[in-house]
Amino acid sequence: MVKRRETRAIRHILDTKGNIVTSQRDVLNAFVTQIRRKYQTIAIDQTCVTTVQRVIPHTRRKKY
Repeated sequence: MVKRRETRAIRHILDTKGNIVTSQRDVLNAFVTQIRRKYQTIAIDQTCVTTVQRVIPHTRRKKY
């Protein structure tokens, strides 16, 4: 089980600047930074949202 855990461990990774980091703390920081960037809030243009709302027909569900 220990051997399997060691083979799955991430030993090095590229940070956002392209540097190879090897310490566990730096690997963790690089990973967290990448995930935060990937899933950060995306800015939207409110006028585009309004335009799409006008174009898509409004439908209502029937209550049964």
